[in-house]
Amino acid sequence: MAGFRKWVRTKLGGGTSKAKLRQQQVKGSGEQRQRQRQRQQQQQQNSLPPYLPATRPRPLTPPLQQPSSESSQEDGKATLLQNYGLFSRAPPEIRRQILTEAFGGRTLHMDLTYPSYRSESGPTTKTTHRHCDIGSELVFDTSGRGPQWFSCVCHRRAGYSQAETLKRYAEMEISQTIEPCDDGCLLGSESMCSCSEGDGAAAAAAAACFVGVMGWLLTCRQAYAEGIQVLYGTNTFHISSLDLQLNLPRLVPSHHLAGIRSLELLWKLDTFKAFHGSSHLPTGKEDHVRPLWADPSRRDSALHVLCGLISQTFPHLGRLYISFQCHLHPGSFLRPGADVDIISEVETIFLGPVEDMLRTYYYQVRQDAPLELNVAIQSGAWRVLLAKYHQLLGGAKLRVESADELARGRFWKPLGQTVGRDDDDDDDGGEFGYWICGGWDDMRGLGNDYWNMTNWGGKWMSGNNDVF
Repeated sequence: MAGFRKWVRTKLGGGTSKAKLRQQQVKGSGEQRQRQRQRQQQQQQNSLPPYLPATRPRPLTPPLQQPSSESSQEDGKATLLQNYGLFSRAPPEIRRQILTEAFGGRTLHMDLTYPSYRSESGPTTKTTHRHCDIGSELVFDTSGRGPQWFSCVCHRRAGYSQAETLKRYAEMEISQTIEPCDDGCLLGSESMCSCSEGDGAAAAAAAACFVGVMGWLLTCRQAYAEGIQVLYGTNTFHISSLDLQLNLPRLVPSHHLAGIRSLELLWKLDTFKAFHGSSHLPTGKEDHVRPLWADPSRRDSALHVLCGLISQTFPHLGRLYISFQCHLHPGSFLRPGADVDIISEVETIFLGPVEDMLRTYYYQVRQDAPLELNVAIQSGAWRVLLAKYHQLLGGAKLRVESADELARGRFWKPLGQTVGRDDDDDDDGGEFGYWICGGWDDMRGLGNDYWNMTNWGGKWMSGNNDVF
């Protein structure tokens, strides 16, 4: 009878239930470890930037075969325009004007974000419209999907209202202009954004924050070819991410970058977070400033890489704005003597590579048209550098532009002549140079004298108070 019960348990699985359970547990733990490894591999893959493949199996927009005769030219043109609809009947210059009105003539932000700005879940309470709805209905996505492309139209205003100006004066902020270095669009800034102005509905205001070009580019080959040319060739691109700039040729096709005519770059080269409340200044991930002070002769720094990329990647630039969003002083807050000239060292270490890039661009890359270069540095350094060139060039030769009594502005630094020599008038290259601009405000709350006398030396400020 006992043997029969054992036989029944064996047939029904009862006799080996513990063994099978152990086997299932071992198998389950192995599968769990495998799934965990797969998830980790997927997360590592997702964390990588979306680099372009080394080789493409085919071009995104393959060119047409070059026709061998006039008749085949007409056939090729007809084939290209057959899906273009009524738009193909308009002359090319009219089509370009329409596309420029629709998708061009703007300043566009290009960013690769960690994490994505766009998420459908989040708080639904909304007071006033914020740029791109960042910080209101759209929240940061923390799901770990990896870097996501993000772009929007820049709605940075040109200046402050009268009430804002009076408030800024009360807070010892005298600058009246809003420069690219002040941009707060990617933070959803309300005070710096003009998209909420006017009587339009919130939906219209939100739509105005984006280009809306993707639908057009996906229409047909001809729409893509003409649209992408207008998109890159007529807009100003504003890029604030240092990682994106250092890897831009690996992320965006080179022929698209070569079509850019106007560019704004913010260079956050240190890890110092602004203590004066300028939330638009990002915190750098790595300090690229101190190594340059430790060894000014090095040529492999992030600054030199960025300068090299500009001349290699953007051969058709007509306008370039660069802002050093960092402290350029060596880090010592000791009050130097009257003969100390730290500002000239700053000029050599940080503006020197930019000037070398400009010379390369002028003499090798694009000789047909000059590049309008604006380089912004922190306001305290700019004021001392302005005083230096006021002494070297004299008030009559110094070209200065300012809308707010030199609280911020720009002055022209010539590169085609040796500044300060007696034979300057014999040199005909005086027009070759660039603008040095007042950048982010590093003097608020501390006073002008603090920065002018503490960080940059007293050599150029003594007896030069009539400049300001």
